[in-house]
Amino acid sequence: MQANQNIATIQELYAAFGRGDIPGLVERLAPDIVWENPGPAHISYFGTHRGRQAVLKNIFEFVGANFDVQAFQPTDFLASGDKVVVLIHMEVVLRPTGKRVVQDLAHAWTLKNGLPVHLRDHQDNFALAAAIGN
Repeated sequence: MQANQNIATIQELYAAFGRGDIPGLVERLAPDIVWENPGPAHISYFGTHRGRQAVLKNIFEFVGANFDVQAFQPTDFLASGDKVVVLIHMEVVLRPTGKRVVQDLAHAWTLKNGLPVHLRDHQDNFALAAAIGN
């Protein structure tokens, strides 16, 4: 049962993103969320972000300013215990350069007491950094 509840919690995050409800999405995260997005440190989108405000600023504000999201489709939600892995198809155009990135990626979530406390973003961050132009 816990796996189904955790999947539903994570599905709510992606539904909020799809509606453009970024404040609602961020409020559903644990206050001390750790969001890992490996990549070049000189681009604020990449790195380890701690807390809701850091995620809002470094992830979602960066995406809003730099990505023209053409597709962001979660295709599978896989759960075991407190872990949920989401497989996603993404297509974006980077506004600074006009370059298009199409990739399939995975988000690995950890939940505690029903709240997302950790995310590790598994994607081709080299392709994103190159498309950003840095």
